Amino acid sequence: MSLRSMIAPLLLAATLRLPAADGDRTVVALHLNRDAPAWSGKMIDFGPPQDSLVIAEPGKTREGTVAGVLVRATRSSDPAGGYVLQLTSGQGEAVPAVVTSAAPARVEMRRPAGLLPYRISLDTSAGPNGSPRELIMWQAGYRAEGTLSIGSCRALMAVWDMTLDGVFDRRDFRGGSAV
Repeated sequence: MSLRSMIAPLLLAATLRLPAADGDRTVVALHLNRDAPAWSGKMIDFGPPQDSLVIAEPGKTREGTVAGVLVRATRSSDPAGGYVLQLTSGQGEAVPAVVTSAAPARVEMRRPAGLLPYRISLDTSAGPNGSPRELIMWQAGYRAEGTLSIGSCRALMAVWDMTLDGVFDRRDFRGGSAV
């Protein structure tokens, strides 16, 4: 994959058409900030809901998916009640992680834009009104950003990867407030 094909979606996503009498447009040059706080995320899909309030019982494993990543979650026998995760990318690259409700995990996965950071967190009170029910969240730790300049005004412009797949494209704008 060429550098141009990786950057083109970023530039496409960042082209902002401003109304102008002469039809000019403003283009914002973006760079990838690999240390941005997570703004939104997705729940890892472990399949149809079970009667259980936990993702897996101690010593048991469940498989789920999120943003093209296969997630194997094995319940730890540790009293903290966390999970040992095995994350496998679409290219077959395996990344291990451990997550508890008190300690989210930070992992890097290979994506079209290179190695990108993600935050994985365990919420043990995700049921109605904060009742006990587990879910594991997957959040991007990156965003595309640049400075929008119009006359003497300057503003940070950030584009979020709403699909969490490492590509900034139109699907992100359909997925929510990406800018």
